[in-house]
Order: sequence, then structure tokens, then C-alpha cells
Amino acid sequence: MTLGPHIIQPTAAAMAWAAHAPIYKRLGAPAPITRVFWPDDEQNARIASMAVDQTVADIEAVSTAGQWVELFNEVAQRQGAGLEQHADFMAAIVPKLHGLGVKVAGFSFSVGNPGLAEFGDKDDAQYLYNRGFCGVDAIAMHCYFGANQDPAGAWNRAYAFRYRAFHDAVPTCPPILITECGIDSVPGGAKGWKASGLSGEQYLDLLAAFDAELAKDSYVIAACVFTAGPTEDWASFDTDELDTSRFWTGGTMSPSPSFDLNAVMDRLIAEKGYDQQSANDAMLNTINDPNFGGMNDADLFNAIPMNGGSMTPTTPPAGVLEQLQSDMSDLKSRMATIEQREALTIDAVTKLAAIEAVFQPSAPVTGPSGPAADADAIAGGQPVVENQIAQDQAANPQ
Repeated sequence: MTLGPHIIQPTAAAMAWAAHAPIYKRLGAPAPITRVFWPDDEQNARIASMAVDQTVADIEAVSTAGQWVELFNEVAQRQGAGLEQHADFMAAIVPKLHGLGVKVAGFSFSVGNPGLAEFGDKDDAQYLYNRGFCGVDAIAMHCYFGANQDPAGAWNRAYAFRYRAFHDAVPTCPPILITECGIDSVPGGAKGWKASGLSGEQYLDLLAAFDAELAKDSYVIAACVFTAGPTEDWASFDTDELDTSRFWTGGTMSPSPSFDLNAVMDRLIAEKGYDQQSANDAMLNTINDPNFGGMNDADLFNAIPMNGGSMTPTTPPAGVLEQLQSDMSDLKSRMATIEQREALTIDAVTKLAAIEAVFQPSAPVTGPSGPAADADAIAGGQPVVENQIAQDQAANPQ
């Protein structure tokens, strides 16, 4: 399983899929893959001016060590149209990003790019190969297809599987990270699955077929489906309303088949007085709670208190309650032992004080005394009290 979500806004549905995905991508926030959004004009300007340090600072602010970062998106993609300058920029920035401990997915080629000799183009794969791929850790590509698996449309090496043509064009190549995929305006397609005429289930079947193709290529790290948490301009690509659980791979959550985020949202608005944003935030906070797990939609609804707050767990995971009870019993036993020892200590101190009072000398005792003398007495085998008795008898002979 290689599919995960591309996330624009962290909606509850988006983050539910992300919690089970082998990888996912977010805009402007730490994630397995992060991309900072810059408009195309700004991306091109940064490349032209070699604004490397500014770009490093922007990426550092939204990433953490160990994750992937994706740089400029779908710009300067072919020789003679800016790829040379793009490569110069990548060669300069990659060592600095490696210094931050992040991995770099470079170039982010749009569907139908870059140019390849297989399709009669100037071969951009060969050009990047000659430059050592500028040190990037992976090649980022966007692979879209139409509403079917017709090779005469986009289900071919020119579009959906262009990454294969890129990989095959050179002797060696970094791994491929597909940072966008799905249905788009390619032959046989439309602007998003919702505009393609497919039902949600048919689109999920098509994604599953694409995932099966990716599994044939060991050099593909993963692919991110565009898009979860869409803004209004990307609503026709919205995956939030789909049941993506067929692509889930483990994780901490195990919702039942009846788990329905949209139904929970509707109930929160109708029955608990939430507005749309508050309901979404409440679901997101609950799903991200470490106690979340094994719920159906009714459990989730009941776990969200009236108008916000933290969740109340329903049923603890198996074995947790028993372990807590065992730990509590052990703690009580330890406390009882401590209390017994404390009582014995207090009793011993009281008795020692009484003994010392009986043998208190009537005149100052000459000679060694105090902690050091007591230590000497103990080292010599005499208890402190017996040493004091001997001194008293010497000072007051009968």
C-alpha cells in the first residue's frame, strides 16, 4: 500500500486518513512531506535571484529533521524554459537543507513533464543525470490519469506512469516520490474526480488500480492523492467525503465500518449546537487524542463534549484497565510497607530518646563527643548508647 493523502487544510477526515497512511503531504506544516506554498511568480523569482538562504529559512520554519521537503512546484520544468536555473538553485540549496536534517524531493514535475526522448522531447532526465540530479534524495512527480484505465487516454507512460519513462531514460536515478495523483484534465479526464462522472466508489477502485501499478515499481516511495482538506477552488478533487479506509495501513485508530465523519459533523451541528468550523475542530482534536481508538461514529459523537473541550474516552483498550488496577494494587502495597517502616523508625527514635534521658550526665563530659565520636564508637563495635553509658559511669563513679 503506497497511497496517502495530499492535505491542504487539516480537516478531521484528512487527518484520519493521515493517521493510517504510509506517508502524507501537508502544505506549510511539519509532516512526512512538507511543501511551502509560494505563487508561481515568486517561485520563479526565487530561482532567478538564487534566494537560497531565504528559502532555507522559510522551509526550516515549517519542517523537522528526518522528514521530506518538497521545493518549487511545477515551474522551470524543461531545458530552455528554466530547468537549467532550477537545477543551479537545487545544487545550491540541497546541502543546506541536508544540514537541517531533512530529505529533499526535487523538481516537482507536473503531469506530462519533464521532457523525455521517448516522447520526442529534449531529454531532461539525461540532463539531470549528467548533473547528478543536483544531490536530491528523490524526484518529485505529479501523475494524473483520466476516468478509466484506457491506455489510449492517460493510463500510460506519457501521463499516469511518466515516472517509469523518466526512470528508464537514465542508467541510475533517485527514487520517485509522487506528491500528487488522481483524476485531472488529461486525456479521458476532467478537473477532479467529482467532475469526471465517476461515483466515489468508482474513483476509489481506480485509485486502488493505480496503487497496484505503483507496487510493481520498487523505486516508488509512495504517492499522495490530491486532495484532502481542499480549499474552495479544489473542491472537485475533495477526498474527505470518500471512505478511504481501504488504503489505511495500521496506525493508532481502528474505526469500525460504520464510522462516518460526515454523520458525526451533522449531529454535532444539529444536536450540540456547533457551527461548521467548531464541529470540525472538535472532531480533529478528538481523533488526535491518544485515547482515541476502536470507536464507531456514535462513540465519537459521545466522546466530544458540548461545545468543545477534551475527549472522554469510551472503553479503554484491552488490558489497560487490568494493568492500571495491578499497578494501583502494587502502589498501595508499597505505600503500606513505607508507612510500616516509618512507624518503626518513629518508635525507635522515641525509645532512644528515653534511654538517653535516663543516662544524661549531671556535668559536662570531657573528651570526644558528637557525630565523629559516635562514628568512632560504631566503628569500634560499640553502639552509640553503650558508649554514652561508659562515659557517664566514668564521670560519676558510684
